[in-house]
Amino acid sequence: MATNNSEIFYETKGTAYLAVVENGKIILGDAGFEFEYKNPRRGQNIFFTWSSIKSAEVDVSISGKLGQQFF
Repeated sequence: MATNNSEIFYETKGTAYLAVVENGKIILGDAGFEFEYKNPRRGQNIFFTWSSIKSAEVDVSISGKLGQQFF
């Protein structure tokens, strides 16, 4: 699936908690924050431009590894 970002800075597995739990990829790029569904039949990627984001939080585990949840 195509991304809205022309340059990707970071990419990792992630989970979106919508009406159901959706697995996919979290992509941080030059244009914004994006969630790409693992199953392409689920629809278009969820995309937020950097200018629309006021704050972000990340879940970091005790072992120091980056978690799969962003808020």
